Amino acid sequence: MLLAGDMTMRGIVREIQRKAGSACRGRDLRANVRARLYWLKRRGRLAYRDAQGRLCVR
Repeated sequence: MLLAGDMTMRGIVREIQRKAGSACRGRDLRANVRARLYWLKRRGRLAYRDAQGRLCVR
């Protein structure tokens, strides 16, 4: 989802909640997405927001 670049942070979290269901209860999904973005940046990827506010990773 992050590499596709067509979703906002809210959309990514909503999609994770929909797919994971009960497995994600009580977890901070926004923090997990931020951690994944940090991990990708550390490995040389470029993470930015486009004009519509969607997260994009190259």
